[in-house]
Amino acid sequence: MSIFLSIKALFGLLGVGAVGVGGIYLLASADTEKYIYELIKEDVTLELLTSKNKEDEVWKGAWEKYRLENKSKDIDPWGIENWSSLKDNTQKNVPSEFLTKCESNSKKRVRSNKDSLYLEVSKWCTRDKRVEASSLLDSDNKSLLTSSTSASDSAWKAAWDAYRNDHKSTNSNPWKINNWDNLKSQDNQDAPSDFVSKCSEVAKSLVLDKEDPTYKELSKYCAKAKG
Repeated sequence: MSIFLSIKALFGLLGVGAVGVGGIYLLASADTEKYIYELIKEDVTLELLTSKNKEDEVWKGAWEKYRLENKSKDIDPWGIENWSSLKDNTQKNVPSEFLTKCESNSKKRVRSNKDSLYLEVSKWCTRDKRVEASSLLDSDNKSLLTSSTSASDSAWKAAWDAYRNDHKSTNSNPWKINNWDNLKSQDNQDAPSDFVSKCSEVAKSLVLDKEDPTYKELSKYCAKAKG
């Protein structure tokens, strides 16, 4: 007996009656769908906005993103009332309907995080839980080295030495510093300009916490202890 006939027989015993292939597919499909808010919880970088206060700055930022991304459209994706007047309003007054749409759409079921509605909700109705890596330095009693400090300063030299000594023995150069083969074995050097630039770039990277490898690199190679 085929699998299909077995399933059909089972439904007959249960009193459901004849079941077509489409019916079986729908049952299987329902089992694999998840609520959008559940999928958002699985993304450690995102948090669904649930506050009812439309004056919250996070809501203002979310609405502004929605407005700017759709202002060229006569009809917006979520059908917000009075869109024609709202789309050009730069006052960041968040319509109550936008909060309602975020809530109702987050409670809809989709097949995966590739679904278009999931992508919309995750983009317009969430906040990024990550922060700039440099914002965590203060809690470690450190301050960021910047280009305003001379590359010949002892702090920059020490930072460059830390990077160089960590990687010269393995001949690795994860930050792709120019002229690495010549620089890696030279002591007491000024910090190379592209090393200083890389620190500035890494400082702006988004991280979840101090366990993030990016933060650890920043703390070790681009910071100094506060005096």
